[in-house]
Amino acid sequence: WSGFLDDGGDDSVAEADDSPDDSTSATSADTGLGPIASSLAESTDGETRSVDFGRFLDSMDGAPSATLHYLHVDLPHLPFSFLESGQRYPRSDWVPGMDWNSGFWIDDPWYPQQGYQRSLLLIGYIDHLVGMMLDQLESLGMLDETLIVVTSDHGVNFSAGEKRRAITEDTLAALAGVPAFVKYPGQITGMVDTANAQTIDLLPTVVEALGGRVDGLDGRSLIGRDPDVPPTKRLVTLGGDVYTVTTDEYSVLAEAEVEAALSDFPSGEGFEVVYTAAGPRPDLIGRSIDEFTTIDAGGSVSIPDEYNSVDPTGSVVPVAIVAGVHVDDRQFPEFYAVAVNGVIRATISEYKVTDDKASIYAIVPPWSFSPGPNQVEVLGISGTLDSTALIRFS
Repeated sequence: WSGFLDDGGDDSVAEADDSPDDSTSATSADTGLGPIASSLAESTDGETRSVDFGRFLDSMDGAPSATLHYLHVDLPHLPFSFLESGQRYPRSDWVPGMDWNSGFWIDDPWYPQQGYQRSLLLIGYIDHLVGMMLDQLESLGMLDETLIVVTSDHGVNFSAGEKRRAITEDTLAALAGVPAFVKYPGQITGMVDTANAQTIDLLPTVVEALGGRVDGLDGRSLIGRDPDVPPTKRLVTLGGDVYTVTTDEYSVLAEAEVEAALSDFPSGEGFEVVYTAAGPRPDLIGRSIDEFTTIDAGGSVSIPDEYNSVDPTGSVVPVAIVAGVHVDDRQFPEFYAVAVNGVIRATISEYKVTDDKASIYAIVPPWSFSPGPNQVEVLGISGTLDSTALIRFS
C-alpha cells in the first residue's frame, strides 16, 4: 500500500463526472457507457446521478496498480427522485412546504417530516448503490485490500419553521452531522467509533492507512489517535462563517436530533415504517374507509388522471398523490386521508391555501396499487383519535 504514494509508479486517478442537473439523462445507447452504467441507465430511465455512479463502478478494472477511484455525486440531494426500491415517481422534484427563495420550511410540521421521509427513501436507494459497489469490488477480487471511504459534505435540516441549510442552535446537529464509513484494507469486522471526528480527518486517515506521512495536514488521522483531541468541532459555512462548539455541546445537540428522528420513524423496522409512521394520523394507515362514518361536505377534489394503468413493480410508480380540495366556504379540515382502492395509505395537511382550494401532496407506498386501474380518493378527517369520521368532498 505504501507503493500508492511512490513516485514514478503507474498510479492513476479515475474520477467520474458529477452533475447536479436531474433534467438531463443518459441512455444505454449512449457511447462510452459500460455494463453497469448501461444497466442503471435502463432501470432509471437515464437518471444522470445513477448513471454517473455506474460509470464510477465501470471504471474499476481490477488492475494491480494502485488506483484512486473518486466520485462526488448529488445523492442524497434534491430532487429526491427515488424510492428505496430504486423506483422513480412523478413530481419527485416537488418539495411542498419549503420556500425555494428563502429556504424556510413552513411552520406546519408535516411537510418538513415528509421531506425527511422522502430523504430516507432516497437513502435506501443509495444503500443499494453502495451494495453494488461492494459487489463490484468483490467480483474483481479487490474488496479485501481496498480502502473505502463514504461520507457527505453536509447534512440537511427538516425542522418546521427553520431553514433547510442555515446553521442555528436548532439545526447545527442536522447540518454538521454527516456519515463517515471507513473500511480499511484487510478489515473484515465492523465497529462504531464514537470518538470525535471531522471531515478534515479523512484525508490524513487515508494517507496513513496507505503507509504515508500525515505531517502538515489540517486534520488528524483517525488511526491510533487520542479520542478526546481535539475537544471541539469547527464548522465553516460556504460564506466563510465559522462556528466552534465543544464535543460535549455537540453531543447534546446530536442526541436530541437522533431522538427526534427516531420519534418520527423508529429504527430497525425496515422501510415499511417510513410509509406507515408518517403524517398526523398514522393510526388510520391500513384501515378501510368503510370502517368510518362519512360526512358529505360538498365541494370537489381535483386529482391528476394517472391511475388507470399502474404497474406497481415498474420503474416508475405514481406514489406522490397531489390534489386540490375545493370548498366554497373555505372551511377546510385540519388533516386529510389519502385512500387507494378503499384503504387509507397516507394522512397529511395542506401545504398551501389559495382562494377556495387547499393543495396537498402525499406519499403512499407502491404496494398500495394493484396492476391496472386504481381508485385514489382524498377525504377530510374529522373528530378525535377515539371518534373519527371522514369527510367527502363531492
